[in-house]
Amino acid sequence: MSCRRQRQMCIRDRPTRMTVSVKFPRTSRRPGIWQIASASFRRGPSNRSAAMRDAITGLIGRYDQLGRYLDREANDRLGTYFSQSAVRLAAVELINAEATEIVREASQRLWKEDPELILPGGNAYTTRRLAACLRDMDYFLRYASYSLIADDVTILDERVLNGLDDTYKSLGVPTGPTVRSIALLADVVVEMVTSASIADGAMAQAVIRAPFDHLCRGLAASDVRRR
Repeated sequence: MSCRRQRQMCIRDRPTRMTVSVKFPRTSRRPGIWQIASASFRRGPSNRSAAMRDAITGLIGRYDQLGRYLDREANDRLGTYFSQSAVRLAAVELINAEATEIVREASQRLWKEDPELILPGGNAYTTRRLAACLRDMDYFLRYASYSLIADDVTILDERVLNGLDDTYKSLGVPTGPTVRSIALLADVVVEMVTSASIADGAMAQAVIRAPFDHLCRGLAASDVRRR
């Protein structure tokens, strides 16, 4: 085969690289909290390729690193996880089936508490911003359900909080309304779980709220300011 023929084949087989530049329109308004959250979720953190963990793999992994057998503390932790597994599974199934209604109810409670959010100048004012708000609440709910079934809040650190924290800090966006919306999502889910007799009030509070509370604490640590 001639050298010229070989060069032509190499050129055809060479992967094509494309660079896309995106320009955002200038605006006098500061970016809305919900728009920023959407951008962060779509971009995702740099370690998204890492596998999600659960309570069991995390626990066993720690003991493996230490070269130790599972002790009483580890066995108690595993016992608690398995004793709550039916509640976790049923709660996640409820969230999957009622996600739209959960987001709708939580958002209505948020607007009632802070109506200025949907008035002119508010972070959820205009149809586009309102849609972004509801979409982001749905993201928080979905990731909370992952954490709930896995009983591992580090999922939320890796997949949600790390990226959002940097975004909020760099843009100086108040996280108060976001934190409150997550807390309201937890309220609605706990009420539905209790109403469906999946768990009693104490169990629902202890199990269901954990991922939502972790999200609230993570965002509140950044900057909780009301409008």
